[in-house]
Amino acid sequence: GVQTCALPISSVVLCASGTAAAHFHAAVIEADLSCVPMLVVTADRPPELRDVGAAQTIDQTNLFANAVRWFHDPGVAAAEASGSWRSLAARCIHRALGPRPGPVHLNLPFREPLLGRALEIDGADVPVGSLQGVVGVDPESLADVIAKIGRAHV
Repeated sequence: GVQTCALPISSVVLCASGTAAAHFHAAVIEADLSCVPMLVVTADRPPELRDVGAAQTIDQTNLFANAVRWFHDPGVAAAEASGSWRSLAARCIHRALGPRPGPVHLNLPFREPLLGRALEIDGADVPVGSLQGVVGVDPESLADVIAKIGRAHV
């Protein structure tokens, strides 16, 4: 039968590339089996540094296999793609929170240099607002998280 679970709490875990991502595997499996909404965000090396023996590079594609509700690798971050970031975040939240809550893996490859200025993201029109009544997303808390992420430097 279909296992049904409902937990209003979700968590976000972040890590660098390589074996650091593998350390989340046990937590991802537990979140899967317990239907705990979780967003696992892993940094990754760019495609040109995969399969060539570069340091801190393992295959992170579908790293957690069928223990996640959804896996996505949007490709190397580029300012030109920033218009899709909100909808991607909303899709991750939607997949993690239901109808069967659980972990979602977002793999984000980056090119060097990893230093730079964070982009300004206006939190006024966050697309997950449409999910508020369904999943109980607090818009003020979400806006605060988005602002902190926007101020963070990699």
